[in-house]
Amino acid sequence: MFLSNPALKSLIDRLWNNFWSGGISNPLTAIEQITYLFVYETNG
Repeated sequence: MFLSNPALKSLIDRLWNNFWSGGISNPLTAIEQITYLFVYETNG
């Protein structure tokens, strides 16, 4: 559903590539990092 939007798919692909190049290859770890950043930004 979300991946039918090309702009959103491109953004997700770029984010995943950043995690992968930073050494995070486990999707659950990537989700944890995204959650941490979201919580940090909303509380910071």
